[in-house]
Amino acid sequence: MIRSGRARQRGVALVMALVVVAISAIIASDLLYRTFIDQRRTESVLHSAQARQYLYGAEDWVGHLLRRDSEETEIDSLDQPWAEQLPPLPVDGGQITGRLEDQQGLFNLNNLITDDGRVNEMAHGHFQRLLALLEIDPEIADAVLDWIDADQEPRFPMGAEDGTYLGQDPAYRAANQGFQSVSELRLVAGFQDPEVYDRIEPYVTALPNSIPLTPINVNTAPAPVLAALVENLAIDQVEGVVGMQEAGGFESPQAFLEAIGQNLDVDPEAYIAVRTSFFRLTARADIGSASVTMYSLIYRNESGVAAPLNRSFGTY
Repeated sequence: MIRSGRARQRGVALVMALVVVAISAIIASDLLYRTFIDQRRTESVLHSAQARQYLYGAEDWVGHLLRRDSEETEIDSLDQPWAEQLPPLPVDGGQITGRLEDQQGLFNLNNLITDDGRVNEMAHGHFQRLLALLEIDPEIADAVLDWIDADQEPRFPMGAEDGTYLGQDPAYRAANQGFQSVSELRLVAGFQDPEVYDRIEPYVTALPNSIPLTPINVNTAPAPVLAALVENLAIDQVEGVVGMQEAGGFESPQAFLEAIGQNLDVDPEAYIAVRTSFFRLTARADIGSASVTMYSLIYRNESGVAAPLNRSFGTY
């Protein structure tokens, strides 16, 4: 009986020891896992911070590039160094890539309303013609006007103000101010259809408003934007002009108008340009486990000094 009791005690002690070892192993495994996760999280934070510093450096480099460009030439066209796609550049821990795009080659949505709240009829006509060339109902330009004007009166026939948007799910209101981003256009009536938005998105931008408007750089604008500048001008009529953008471009707005055989009722330099002030930098840094993309709107003043107006990470 005594031996049997001792055997049971040894068995219980062995089981208890095994339980303690198992619990210890579980705790140790959990600690190791948590330590591994913390290390990876720390590495990710450090890599992301390092990537952002490289992207800020890319902004500075672009500023120098644009200033040098302004010193060497009085026009901006697609054959110049700033327009070239940058190959992957090796940096410590990874690489950085980027490209610079002329935003004045696109239609500025904020041109539709002037700073004093009036409709810019010239820009309105340009936008309607652009929509028509892209096989989009030009009347939905009214909804864009309503989105950025200050009042709550829907325009006829396709306007939309709060009464339209408060009925959406989820409900929201018209911005009643200028576009902050092109993606905001997805909220506007008529452009909520992804097919319509995808068709117009490559040809529009959202730049700070100016009086009377931000002119179109004809040395960088795509064919639909160029064709929409003047009434009754087809895309195939400007295809040859687009080819000239990579062969030196036009020296003046008048030279462009002569090339397409058109005239304007207003001063051409108020409507079209051969030089650009607004550029968009898209840069991506891949450092270790982190991948960071930055979109930066860069403004170059008349003296050639270029600096970012705003930037975003991950979305444009």
